[in-house]
Amino acid sequence: MMLASLPELKASFRGVKVDAAVSRGLGAGVQIVEDLAGQNRLRRVLVVGLGTNGPVDRADLERLQRTADGRPIVLVNAHADRDWIPGVNRLLQEFADEQAGVVLADWDRAIRKHPRELAGDGIHPNPGGAEIYAKTVRKALRELQRSSERIVHESADLAPGATEPAAGSGTAE
Repeated sequence: MMLASLPELKASFRGVKVDAAVSRGLGAGVQIVEDLAGQNRLRRVLVVGLGTNGPVDRADLERLQRTADGRPIVLVNAHADRDWIPGVNRLLQEFADEQAGVVLADWDRAIRKHPRELAGDGIHPNPGGAEIYAKTVRKALRELQRSSERIVHESADLAPGATEPAAGSGTAE
């Protein structure tokens, strides 16, 4: 989804850095985040949209949060007619509800109201759907501003007031 929404994300979020690839799963995305962290290249906010291509494991979400080291995380849920999607979305919602500084961007709910904004596969957004995707991410970023989601971190450059995504991992089948 992130790859298909790249032009709209770049237009909506100045300076956004997106690392998206075809058919990527959460485990691969977490490894990329770990590699970026090891190179001291993680941005202030992580936006992660992985789950369309297969089940999500809670241990990977926990690894992601540990690696984020206090940075806020937006988890974008999945929309597809696949048997694992309800479980993926349930786990992402539960994890976001349990963790301060982790919020859910409810792409599934947002796009369900606009089926014509998806490509013929019913999964990937067309340009109108990509606008909805970007708006869904922005709404989640605003949720990070709530006092219950703020994370106190030693580093001044990780101020919880950040409103633009700075790193992402996505899927594009």
